[in-house]
Amino acid sequence: MKTHWTVCLLILFTVLLRNVWADDLVTMGVTALREKDPTLIGTGIVMGQAEAELTTNPPAFEINPATVDESLSLFDWISTNGTFDCFPNADGVESSHADDVAQYLFGVSPGIAHLDNYEADYFYQYDVVDLMSVTDQVVNQSFAFIYAP
Repeated sequence: MKTHWTVCLLILFTVLLRNVWADDLVTMGVTALREKDPTLIGTGIVMGQAEAELTTNPPAFEINPATVDESLSLFDWISTNGTFDCFPNADGVESSHADDVAQYLFGVSPGIAHLDNYEADYFYQYDVVDLMSVTDQVVNQSFAFIYAP
């Protein structure tokens, strides 16, 4: 009897998770985009992900490639400390929020060619404010201002 309830709960949990994922795709606009053009899935695109720091000492803004099941060579980590192509590195440390956002990003955009993981303050101050061009074709800005910039 216990096994029966465990299986029922597992099925219910799986169905609920699928519904949550489906709702997120609608909310993010992925469903509408794919209805208009199913080929727009991110294949071959150079992308960026600007992340606010969860902690400042050390700065926690980095995606861990192993957590999102992607190759280390796919990433660069960028902040005022420099640009790094290895993980872990002296730029910062892993951020659970950055990992979560990246899982969504890779989930809706399989085949990304490269991902630049920016520390958000650096990205805003040195790229946005200074109107610097970036090589990224799409940048997911995973941060919000809590004060006027």
